[in-house]
Amino acid sequence: MRCSMKWYTSRFIKRTTHISILLPVALMTSCYSFKGISIDPNVHTYQVANFTDNSAEGAPVNLPDDFTFELDKKIRTETRLKQDDQPDILFEGKLTRFKVSPGQITSQENTSYNRLNVSVQIDYKNNLNPKDKWSRTFSHYEEFPADQNLTDVQDELLKKIKDKIIEDIFNKAFTNW
Repeated sequence: MRCSMKWYTSRFIKRTTHISILLPVALMTSCYSFKGISIDPNVHTYQVANFTDNSAEGAPVNLPDDFTFELDKKIRTETRLKQDDQPDILFEGKLTRFKVSPGQITSQENTSYNRLNVSVQIDYKNNLNPKDKWSRTFSHYEEFPADQNLTDVQDELLKKIKDKIIEDIFNKAFTNW
């Protein structure tokens, strides 16, 4: 009997130790988001209006649609918000720049690389709080060797640029960083 009492006591101590360690960890992770997302509890819906192309510089025809889709997907998958036609938060965007420019000039007066620059203007509006609105241009670029044709590397470059711009838009809208 005495041996079984020790066993129960030992088991009880181990379990309470585990609980006392795990409980604070569980509480901390439920109260804090490691992504730093901060959304007003009254906000439940969003809409990403179709992006337009105001670049006038030969951007791929589908690029505005790609930005619309990628921003919508990021918000849908990384927040609790639901897409709605009467949104609490509205994103409107337009492609304002799509330009290839020469990079560094070498000693032979050639460029060693080219740079693809893309800019998107975003208008953010919180329909529940008229003071919570902003308009901002987000830009990124990617470089590629001057001896390569843009059409050969364009898809890869645009994926990287879109990912960076979408992340910046998301962070501006939903984080306090």
